[in-house]
Amino acid sequence: MTAPTRPLGDEHERVVLIGRDPGSDLVVRFPSVSARHARVVVTAEGMWLEDLGSRNGTFVGNPPRRVERERIDIGTPITLGDATLPATALADFLIRTRPRDRAEGTIDLVDAALVTFGRGGAADVSLGRPLASALHASVSVDRGRVVVRDLGSANGTFVDGRRIDRPLEIGPGAIVQIADKRYRLAADAQALEPVDGGGQDVIEALGLAVEASGKRLLEGVSLVVQPGELVAIMGPSGAGKSTLLSVLNGQVVPAAGRMLIGGLDLHGHYDLFRGRIGYVPQDDILHADLTVWQALWYAARLRLPRDTTDAEIRARIEEVIHQLALDGTENTRVGDQRKRGVSGGQRKRVNLAMELLTDPPILVLDEPTSGLSSTDALSVIGLLRDLANAGKTILVTIHQPSLDAFEKFDAVAVIARDASTKQVGRLAWFGRAFPDAITFFEPQPPGSPPPSSADGLLRGLSGRPVLDWVRQWEQSVAKAIWVDRRMTTPDDARAVRPSRRPRSTAPLTQCLTLVRRTLAVKAADRWGTFVLFAQAPIVGLLIAAVFSKVVRSTPTADTWPKIGVNMATTLFVTALAAIWFGCSSMAREIVTEWPIYRRERMVGLSIGAYVTSKMTVLLGIAAVQCALLLLIVGPACGIDSPWSQVFLVLYAAALAGGALGLFISATLRTSEAASGILPMLLLPMIVLGGILVPLSDLPAITQPLAAAMPSRWAFEGLVVPEADLRPRIRLGGAAQKSAAPQGIAPQSAEEQLPSAETAVPVPGAPDPVPSLPTSTRMPSRGPFHLTGNSAGGHQFILPGRRKIAEKLAEAAGQAKEEIEKAKQTIEEKAKTIQTEMKTEFEKKSAESAERMKKEIEAKVEEARNAARTESESAAERMKAEIEQKVAEAQEEARKESATARDQVRLEIEQKVADARSQSDDTAARMKTEMEAKVAEAQATAKRESDTAGAAAKADVEQRVKDIEADFERRSQEASTRLEDKLRQMQDTLEEERVKMNQSLDSVRAATEKTIVPPAVPPAPHGPTAAPPRGGQTVDMAERFFAQDNWRSPRAAPLAVLLGMFTAGIVGTGLALRWRDSSGR
Repeated sequence: MTAPTRPLGDEHERVVLIGRDPGSDLVVRFPSVSARHARVVVTAEGMWLEDLGSRNGTFVGNPPRRVERERIDIGTPITLGDATLPATALADFLIRTRPRDRAEGTIDLVDAALVTFGRGGAADVSLGRPLASALHASVSVDRGRVVVRDLGSANGTFVDGRRIDRPLEIGPGAIVQIADKRYRLAADAQALEPVDGGGQDVIEALGLAVEASGKRLLEGVSLVVQPGELVAIMGPSGAGKSTLLSVLNGQVVPAAGRMLIGGLDLHGHYDLFRGRIGYVPQDDILHADLTVWQALWYAARLRLPRDTTDAEIRARIEEVIHQLALDGTENTRVGDQRKRGVSGGQRKRVNLAMELLTDPPILVLDEPTSGLSSTDALSVIGLLRDLANAGKTILVTIHQPSLDAFEKFDAVAVIARDASTKQVGRLAWFGRAFPDAITFFEPQPPGSPPPSSADGLLRGLSGRPVLDWVRQWEQSVAKAIWVDRRMTTPDDARAVRPSRRPRSTAPLTQCLTLVRRTLAVKAADRWGTFVLFAQAPIVGLLIAAVFSKVVRSTPTADTWPKIGVNMATTLFVTALAAIWFGCSSMAREIVTEWPIYRRERMVGLSIGAYVTSKMTVLLGIAAVQCALLLLIVGPACGIDSPWSQVFLVLYAAALAGGALGLFISATLRTSEAASGILPMLLLPMIVLGGILVPLSDLPAITQPLAAAMPSRWAFEGLVVPEADLRPRIRLGGAAQKSAAPQGIAPQSAEEQLPSAETAVPVPGAPDPVPSLPTSTRMPSRGPFHLTGNSAGGHQFILPGRRKIAEKLAEAAGQAKEEIEKAKQTIEEKAKTIQTEMKTEFEKKSAESAERMKKEIEAKVEEARNAARTESESAAERMKAEIEQKVAEAQEEARKESATARDQVRLEIEQKVADARSQSDDTAARMKTEMEAKVAEAQATAKRESDTAGAAAKADVEQRVKDIEADFERRSQEASTRLEDKLRQMQDTLEEERVKMNQSLDSVRAATEKTIVPPAVPPAPHGPTAAPPRGGQTVDMAERFFAQDNWRSPRAAPLAVLLGMFTAGIVGTGLALRWRDSSGR
């Protein structure tokens, strides 16, 4: 089928060419038909058939009659020569190719018809919508089959709410949506009928409930919003207004209930509705450093189809700017609280302008008046009222509006919660805003004037439990009018499973746009960009100032270790600086524009395109920073490695650090947290990087952590190649004389002598003997050297050069004398040091022995005093016990004596009484005898008591003497053992000192430290002899990366750093995807 001919002249005039030529509109392949036989001219007045000078003539009617120009109708029979034109051919062609109303109207479909839809004039049906592609979709008819095709559109073609990826045959009643136009295939499949848009954008919330972290936030929210309505969502802080808004814009999937738009589940068909919902969050979704025009331009480039021309974008931006009264602000910086720019009200309008670029029929705004003055707030609400009057559906969260602003709303939804609702947000009112909502919560007496303030709504809401208000509203007429009667979807409608995130289109175009926008932001923020790129030269100058002097001196046996450590430190600090550059420049890149990213993701931004754009910017910034750093540090510190290799390692390190910074920025929620975590990441890189503690000395548990540090690999990637190009040091015996060709003497003894001697460190030994402070660089042999003859003299190989030979001999003699003097000096110093060490050792040993002896004597004296005190105490206790026993014995004897005396007295008195009759002489004699017996009994008792006390006292004194003798014996034994131990210690120390001196002598005799040329010669200096054999040769990197088991293959550090960079980029993408799925 050929392309249809476009009408000529007036839009109602059309010309249909008929002939045998394949280029004709109606091709009649018959011999009697001329190539251009006739034409039909269709005008507003009718149709005319004209013969174009054909050979066999043009005929009309039945019977046919020849005509040159004749007025006909659609059913007039037409004959061309001997060929009769099919009766329906002209009618079918005119129907199939007739100009269609590109904005609305039924589209007739006939067999073999092909109708294209799009934004531009190339399409048969012009949609005229910003989100429509130039050629968006097509509908074709082939043998009665109606097939819909998407022509690679940016926002997709949908059949019955599902996006199609391939040609799809449809049947009668199928709904085809292209951009925001809906068509239904007629019952006879002969036409596409436009679907009335009145109910297309009706928003229906059916019993919505929202949960987060297992906690119910909203429950039982049902409302209906029709096109052209401006609805406010109000309530106390924390009641769930923003949560409800997140459900209404598709960002949050409800735990129960459904969210419908035009009868389709929003979350089940989110790909269909994402371009039809404009969402303006409370936070600005603008880059503060861009101008208003730039912000809108890049937003349009991201959101509009990729085939949108620059002229179309300019026209759209100008239209939106004029619509929102932003004329004159195009070249003004957006600004924010820290940077001066447009006013707060204008900034809110710019946020809204970004959404209006795609002309969505539904707008959702979160606190659009927050932070604005009452005048600006009223202006913003007035603007939203105008947009609603133009047919848009608008939902707004707002807090305490003025009465003038409140009157502009058609309806208000009040969300509240308290203890009566178990702290779950409930819908306490949905209905007319003014005055019904205010009088519902704060009833007025009959005849009262209308409310003078909107504050009565929230004031009345707080006067009763929320659950009471919920029950009252559910039984009110307002619910029946505003919800029940307007509900178009039955409550038992089938629920639809939430669809996946909308697919992203044109990721390459998005990536390029994001890169351009980022560069524009950097260019606008001149001071920040200057600081970003000034870091490298400042740090480079600091490194050069600190290390250039200590690393550029010629190494000797004395200075080689120090110079090597300094050069390694220089390279480590340089690598660490590169990592820091990348990490610090990217750590806030995502988190600072998180609201912008979230909004752009809702309209189809590709995560891959976003991360790639950040990676592209990182590649450029890191390249410039590393180049500046190397241009300063390289010459200043005398880096011998090829600069291209050093740059690659630094560049890879910066990229690894930048990828780590992007990952941090993608996972944290605030820029302050991202900035605060950087030192926590930098310190492990320093500690585990291999410069402070060699990798071989790290504990086993920290070695895997060190392997994960980019500083460790960057350090190895720099220090090992540099060590290969620098002089090494050879440890071991003297160099062996190499065999020389006949006629050429080997090097003299002076040439083969080591330049210095140094002792290998021995535990407990003094510091190594200072080495000879002379360079070991030997002059090249050149063409002039001596050979030995049979007489033992020297003969120059070139005759006639005796003077040169003598000077060489003299110089050799002087060198030999200097070496001998140096040897003597070394030996003297070694003896002096040995003597001083011996003296110091003996002194310390004597002091230690004296100190130990005093301590032992003090302890012995202390023990003696303790024993003496204890024995005295025991003696006193025993004496007291004896005295007590003696006293008790005496008391007992006295008692017994008194008892005996009383008995004797009684007996005497009895006898006296009995013998009174006797004479006085006998009585007196008997009395005297009795008294004598009493005295004798008393004396006997006293003697027995004294004897017992003396025996007890003697026993105690003997025991004390035994204790003192035993303690004295033990003290003597302890002193003897201590003296034996001290003598053994002194003997052992003396033996160790002798062994140490022997070790020093053997090491001094067998060990040398000699500078040898690098293993890998520098490129421009020609071949260099291999290092002499005879000992172990180590390089500058040996201390940090031992050659036997800690050195990686040459390409491994660079590969690991690039792997870390790749892992960081992939991790950033996964983190963003996780935050998308979790809603964090």
